[in-house]
Amino acid sequence: MSPMRRFSVFVVMLAFAIVIQSAWVGPAEAQKSAEQKAVEKAAKDLAKAQKTAQKNAEKQAKEVAKAAEKAAVADRNSKQATLLRQAWLLVNAANGEYAGHRNKAKARLTAAINRLDKGILDSGDKSKEADAARQEAIRAYYKSLRAELPTSVEPQLVSVAQIYQAGQLLGQVRGTFTDSKQASVLKDVDSAIDELRLCLEQRAKDLIVTERNLTEANFLRQAYILLDTANAVYDGHRAAAMNHVNAGIDRLDRAILRKGENTQFVADLRQEAIQAYYKAVRKEVPAVIEPQLISDAQVYQAGQLLAQVRPIFVANNQSSIVERIDEALREIAVCVTIK
Repeated sequence: MSPMRRFSVFVVMLAFAIVIQSAWVGPAEAQKSAEQKAVEKAAKDLAKAQKTAQKNAEKQAKEVAKAAEKAAVADRNSKQATLLRQAWLLVNAANGEYAGHRNKAKARLTAAINRLDKGILDSGDKSKEADAARQEAIRAYYKSLRAELPTSVEPQLVSVAQIYQAGQLLGQVRGTFTDSKQASVLKDVDSAIDELRLCLEQRAKDLIVTERNLTEANFLRQAYILLDTANAVYDGHRAAAMNHVNAGIDRLDRAILRKGENTQFVADLRQEAIQAYYKAVRKEVPAVIEPQLISDAQVYQAGQLLAQVRPIFVANNQSSIVERIDEALREIAVCVTIK
């Protein structure tokens, strides 16, 4: 066989071998590629599922944490609101004086309680909501009950103690609002504390005024007794002067009873008893009980005493009593002209 023919046979056989190899290798490689793609897809699906599961877990964890936070807030607010309601009840039960500061303290406490109750409602905690509603019903009851009572319902000393106790209670709970950064509630509580402090300051001023009223009433009673023990011969002008002086005394007595302390009540009642004694004695004796000169001197002295004390009432803006004193002085001026 010629070299050329042998080369041609070799080429044909080589081509045949290549064809045979391709027939065996092609399907295997294709199968391997399909399996690899399936594995890669499964890996991607698994990664996606894991990522979704992680997101769901994180979301669930956030929801649980949020629910726990709401529950904690509801519990905190419930305890804080209970303490604020206790302070409110103390202030509500106190006498209604204090130049309006007591009512302002109640209003600020109500605002703080409403803020806390809103947090409880937002939490969705039904037990805390029910507890808040029950406490609010109690507060509403005492509020309506107090509205039907007089301004002063108890000894002033007890009233002051309640105001002081409410302030102490708010001072104790105040730190919880600072720690939990409840700025709006803290502002209301601080305002209530300021108003309660002003209540106590007003009470101190009231005691000073009451002491002044006690001294003024003593002066007026001295003038009254001077007129009462004079002869009843002044054509009714002496009696008219006594009525005006007594009206001024009554005004002072009411102020003392409304704002004074027990010791001041006792002192005022003692003076009142002395005045009542002379009044009772005077009814049992004749119109003329002493020389007219002495009687005239007593009437004149009563007028002098009223004239001396009048500037005190003017300086203290006690216009209603000044009017009574002026009327009494006019009647006394007529008395001293009668012979």
